Amino acid sequence: MTERPSLRYGFEAEGLRLEPKNPRAYQEGSLGWLADEPTFYFPDGSAMQTRLTGIVRREDHRWKVVHMHFSVGVPDEEVVELQKRWSGST
Repeated sequence: MTERPSLRYGFEAEGLRLEPKNPRAYQEGSLGWLADEPTFYFPDGSAMQTRLTGIVRREDHRWKVVHMHFSVGVPDEEVVELQKRWSGST
């Protein structure tokens, strides 16, 4: 992927740093998919562990992102409480 330096610069310009944990990638023909559990590091020194999945397609000899998803694992009970707080419910 020739855009990696540009992507990295975009994150770092905002003070973010992304460290991979155990990236895995697979390919079948012109399609590929990837997964990892990277950690985002913020300018204040805090960190957030995430999960990442993505789908890529090879077009004109280059891999292009079709879909990418980041998520953060949160216990169900916390999600319910957060949604109540966000909606103004008690």
